Amino acid sequence: MLLFSILNAVIDLGEEIIKAKGLGLPITYREIFLIIGNSGLMDKKLCKRVAELMYFRNLLAHEYYSFDKNKIFSLYQRLYLMEGFIREAKRILKE
Repeated sequence: MLLFSILNAVIDLGEEIIKAKGLGLPITYREIFLIIGNSGLMDKKLCKRVAELMYFRNLLAHEYYSFDKNKIFSLYQRLYLMEGFIREAKRILKE
C-alpha cells in the first residue's frame, strides 16, 4: 500500500503541474508525465521513466493479486525516479 500511495502522490503532483502551467488535460495517468516531459519543464527521459511506472500503479490498484515479491522489489528499486520527479516538481511549482 505504501508504494501505491507514493505513486498516487506523484500523480497528484503531476496533475498540479499540468494545471498550474496550463498544459492541457491528460486522459491517462501515464499521459500526465508525457505531457510534462514534452513541455520542456522537466527532463523528458525522467518523465518517460516515471510514466512507465504507472503500469505498476494500475497493477496495484486493479490486479494486486498478481503482484509478487519480484514486482514489488522492481518497483522499490525505481523509487529514485519518483524522488527525482518530486524534486523537479517542487522547483517547477515554486516558479
